[in-house]
Amino acid sequence: GINAEYGDAISYEKGNSIIRMLQNWLGAEPFRKGLALYLKKFQYSNASVRPVNYNIRLHPDLEKFTFSGEETIEVEVKETVRSIKMNSAEIAVQSATFICPDSSLSTSAIVASDEDETLTLSFDRDLPVGAAKLQLNFTGILNDKLRGFYRSSYTAGDGSVKRIAVTQFESTDARRAFPCWDEPAVKATFDVTLVSPVAQWFNKQGL
Repeated sequence: GINAEYGDAISYEKGNSIIRMLQNWLGAEPFRKGLALYLKKFQYSNASVRPVNYNIRLHPDLEKFTFSGEETIEVEVKETVRSIKMNSAEIAVQSATFICPDSSLSTSAIVASDEDETLTLSFDRDLPVGAAKLQLNFTGILNDKLRGFYRSSYTAGDGSVKRIAVTQFESTDARRAFPCWDEPAVKATFDVTLVSPVAQWFNKQGL
C-alpha cells in the first residue's frame, strides 16, 4: 500500500515534468494542437455505447485469492451496434445480458483479448439506441502485482498475519477488478458493494 502510493507519486511527477518539458520545447499552441490530434487518433473506439452508472458487487475470497463479481451498468447507446467493447484484464466473464425497456438479449459471443486488455460482447441483433442496462457476472484473481484488486497482508498486534484485499485503480487498472470503460475520457458514477465477513472492516476510501 504505502510503497505503491509513493511509487505513484514519483511516476506522476516524472510524467508531469516530461509534459511540461515538451510544452516548453514545442510552444503552448503547437503542443495543444498536437495533443488534440493524438487524442482524436487514439480515442476510445467504442464511443457508440457509453456508461452512465456502475452498480458493482464484489466478493473477495482471501483464502483462494480470488473474487466474484456482479455489475449492472446503465448505458446510453448512441447509435445502432451489434457489439460492445470494454476494458477487462484478468477477468473471466460468465454471462452478459443487454436489457432495454421492452426486451433483453444475451450475448452470442464473449471474447477477451489479453493483449489489448479488452472485452468484446457480441449480440445476434442490433442494440436499440437509447438508455439501457448491461448486466455481467464475472470472476477474477486477487493478484500480487500491487494494481487493480490485489492481495496484501499486515501483522496484527498479537503477531498474527492478516490477509486483506486492496484496490489501486489509477491510472487504468480498474479493469482488473471489473469490466468497464477504463479510459479517462469515459466518465460515470459508481455504486460499489464489497462483501466482507462481519468481523472484518475495510476503508472504502481505497475503492
